[in-house]
Amino acid sequence: MSSFLTRQLINRGLILQCRGMALTSWKASDKCNTNSTPRKTALHDFHVTKLGRMVNFCGWSLPVQYTSSVIQSHLYTRSDASIFDVSHMLQIHVKGSDRVRFFEKLIVSDLENLPENSACLTLYTNDKGGILDDLIVTKTDQGYLYVVSNAGRATQDLAHLQSQLEKAKRDGLDVDIEVLDNQSLIALQGPRSAEVLKPHLPSSLDLSKFYFMQSRLTNFDNDSSIPCRINRSGYTGEDGFEISVSHANIERVTNALLSSGIAQMAYRHLPHPLSDTIDR
Repeated sequence: MSSFLTRQLINRGLILQCRGMALTSWKASDKCNTNSTPRKTALHDFHVTKLGRMVNFCGWSLPVQYTSSVIQSHLYTRSDASIFDVSHMLQIHVKGSDRVRFFEKLIVSDLENLPENSACLTLYTNDKGGILDDLIVTKTDQGYLYVVSNAGRATQDLAHLQSQLEKAKRDGLDVDIEVLDNQSLIALQGPRSAEVLKPHLPSSLDLSKFYFMQSRLTNFDNDSSIPCRINRSGYTGEDGFEISVSHANIERVTNALLSSGIAQMAYRHLPHPLSDTIDR
């Protein structure tokens, strides 16, 4: 789809780019709610301290810019490494022995043949095959699916999931859903992101053999009190990682990554002239 056509559809409320990774089909009435008091991520005060200019993005208070310009931040992500707070994303676990059978009915991907600790970009669809949202689903080796989807569709996605879950349980399927309300999510993106992350991982996790769309559950800084899930993925078109960690530990993890002297904080990418090259 051309950038011109995409922007025309966005302007008419037919599609909306809410995460930056994919475009979601929406009715105009389903646009992100920016009228209510925005929710705050666990890094909100951290952003303010770092002089982030906060705006309401899909009902969340997120930094639209730091002290550097939009272009400077964009170019730095392309040359080095940047950290994005994407904690507004909806994170869930799908559990139970029938989790794969259940979830395959909701998306367009083959989870049965997806290797464990691997992820795929996919779509939620309705009964007619229409697109409801995009998401990333990870098939873990811990007995659950780890799913990340858009903040702007969180209410609708959860309602859809609960409706389908009730039907599945009536049919006797062993499946359940857990919303990860206590987990934050940051994206470390850029060609030097592996260099920034490597010192904080156990030697058993060799990043040279940890490939795109693979996932691991590990301990940050070999500290058992800081468990985190790391996926090698992102939405900038550069190499990168998405790190899910508890609200209690997210600031510590972010500061540790910044201490490399390489990574810097980046703004929440709202639609702007660089969207075609920084957002995916």
